[in-house]
Amino acid sequence: VGSKVYAGYVSIDGFMEIKVTSRFKNTVISKILDEIRSNSGKPKTERFITELSRYYIPVVLFISIMVSVLPPVLIGNYQFKEWVYRGLILLAISCPCAVVVSVPLTYFKGIGTLSSKGIIVKNIPVIDEIPKSKIIFFDKTGTLTKGYLNFKKVSPVNRVSEKELLYVASSLAQYSNHKISKSILHYAGDLLKSNVNDVKEVPGYGIMGFIDGDKVILGNDKLMHIEGIHHDECIEDQTVIHVARGGKYLGFMLFDDEERYEAKLVIDKLREKGISKFFLITGDGEINAFKVANKLGFDEVMYNKTPEEKAEVVEKFKNVNGKVMYVGDGINDTLVMLKSDIGIAFNTPINSLARVSADVVVSTPDLNKILEAFVISRKTKSIVIQNIIIGLGFKFLVGFLGILGFMWLWLAILADTGITLVTISNSVFRNFSE
Repeated sequence: VGSKVYAGYVSIDGFMEIKVTSRFKNTVISKILDEIRSNSGKPKTERFITELSRYYIPVVLFISIMVSVLPPVLIGNYQFKEWVYRGLILLAISCPCAVVVSVPLTYFKGIGTLSSKGIIVKNIPVIDEIPKSKIIFFDKTGTLTKGYLNFKKVSPVNRVSEKELLYVASSLAQYSNHKISKSILHYAGDLLKSNVNDVKEVPGYGIMGFIDGDKVILGNDKLMHIEGIHHDECIEDQTVIHVARGGKYLGFMLFDDEERYEAKLVIDKLREKGISKFFLITGDGEINAFKVANKLGFDEVMYNKTPEEKAEVVEKFKNVNGKVMYVGDGINDTLVMLKSDIGIAFNTPINSLARVSADVVVSTPDLNKILEAFVISRKTKSIVIQNIIIGLGFKFLVGFLGILGFMWLWLAILADTGITLVTISNSVFRNFSE
C-alpha cells in the first residue's frame, strides 16, 4: 500500500487496485515509445539514402557547373555552348528519384509480403537485421515442441491420494495461464477446487499461495529446492511438476510433449541459409533438454535457466558474430526478447507480454514462418541493393557519356524516367517469397 506502480508494469502474480495519478502522455514509457518511433522508423539503408540526398544534389550541381565552365577555360577557346549542354545532360540524368522512390517501395512490399504470410514486423529496420542473424536461440516448450502438455503420470507419495494431490494442484493452477496449468485443469475436470490466498506466480519456477493457512506450492524441481521441500526423486528427462502443502511433499505429475514435426527441417534449412549457431535454452532439466536438442541438431544446450539467466546468456552473444535472434512463445521469454537483437514471438493467447517486447510476431506457432521471415527479408534487402546499383550505375554511365559528348539531352531525360520505371517495376513485380 502506498507504493508507486509505473506505466508499463505488468501484474503476473496477483490482483491489485491501482489509483491513476498521471496521464499516459506524461509517463516515462510514453517518452520511450516516442523515441523508438522517431529513431527506428526507417531501415539503415533508407536512412542512408535520405542522408545522402542532402549532399548529393549540391555536389551534382557543383559538378555540372564545373563541366559547363572549366573545360572551355582550360582549353582556352571559351566556347561555352557545347559544355553547358553537356552539363545540363549530367544534371538531367542525376535526378535521384530512381533510388529515392524504389528503396522505400521495396521495404513496403517486403512488409506486405510478410504480413500476407502471417508475419507481423513492428519496425521496418528489422527487415535489414534478420538476414544478418548468425546465432539463433530457441525456447523449448511450446516453441520447438507442440506445447500440448498431456498428463502422462500422477504419482502421489507419503500416503497422499491422487485426489488430494490434484485438489492442491488444480486449486493453484486456476490462477495461472501457463500451459501446464491449463493441462492440470483439463485433467482435473470438475474436481472441487479451493480458493487460494496470497497467490504468487514466479515465471520459470511455478506458483504458490495459501489454503486454510497452509502454504501450497506447484512448481518445478528448482522451486522445491528453494522452498526447502524434501523429495526423493528429481526427474529430469521429462516435464515434471511437483506439489507440496504445509512443508509436506505430496508428489509429482509427469507431462508429455512432442517436438514439432517441422522443427528439424526448418533448422537444417536455416543452417543452409547461413545461420552458424543454434542454441536451445530452456528452464527444463539437463536430460530433457538434451533429448530434444539431439533430435533436432542443436550446437549447444543451456538448461535449468531462469528468465533472467536466459537474458544474460543472450546478451553475452550480442555483437560477437552477427545478429542474435531469439524465438519463443511465453511470458517467460519477455525479458530475453528485449535483450536480443531480433525477438520473434508466436501469437498465442497467453503471451501478450512477449508479443509486446518482440520485434516480430508470428500469427501461428509454425516454425516454417521463421524460415519464411528469413527468406523474405533477405530477398527484400537484395532487391534494395539491386535497385541502388541499377539506378546509380546507369546514371553514372549516361552522365559519363554526356560529359564525353556521346549523349543527347532528350535521351538523358528519357533514360532518367526509364530507369525509375525499371527500379519501381523491380520492386513491385518481383516475387519476394522465392
